[in-house]
Amino acid sequence: MTTQLFTGTVSVIHCATCSMAFGITVEFQRHRREDHAEFFCPMKHANVYYGETELEKTKRALAHAQQCSQSNREWAEREQRRKEEAQRKASAFKGQATRAKKRAAHGLCPCCNRSFAATRMAAHVRTKHPDFIGATQ
Repeated sequence: MTTQLFTGTVSVIHCATCSMAFGITVEFQRHRREDHAEFFCPMKHANVYYGETELEKTKRALAHAQQCSQSNREWAEREQRRKEEAQRKASAFKGQATRAKKRAAHGLCPCCNRSFAATRMAAHVRTKHPDFIGATQ
């Protein structure tokens, strides 16, 4: 029998299958926790560290934060486009309303574009375009 002198740090763990206590170096244990590779007890039972390391947890949290940030940026861009579209529509509607008011002020019928004196146009619209009056009230 050969004896060997070891001057390192050993971590004592228990096999997940047979509960046998055995020792592995701290460095080996750190590598297995990081790479999740199998290692074996003296009875040849496979053991694995499945839990996430702090580095893996941090990477997952960072990826989640980046995904949320990207989603928020996309949402803000969509909302900005919607706002701009609503402003364009409001501006166009305001322009159309102003144009219609000016035409009516100058005695032009909004339906058939005939010209009337201001007092006569109201009677014209009432008699010739009764559906227009109903739609605006």
